[in-house]
Amino acid sequence: MGALFIIICIVLVSLILSFFVFEIQKLEGIELTLTEELKEIALIIVGVSFIFSLIGQIVWAYFVTKKWIK
Repeated sequence: MGALFIIICIVLVSLILSFFVFEIQKLEGIELTLTEELKEIALIIVGVSFIFSLIGQIVWAYFVTKKWIK
């Protein structure tokens, strides 16, 4: 049960971070310190890390459930 809680927390943090980066991307009318290139790089980094964290969580949960079943 603790593993499920950790997975849910990691997914929620990843979603919140990606939502924050998407909101920065939407705020084109407001002058920000980030340039367009930095916003795109941050968006790519958050997207890739979110995908890899999901893959890692799925693989980790698979092996944990295999141990629980045995």
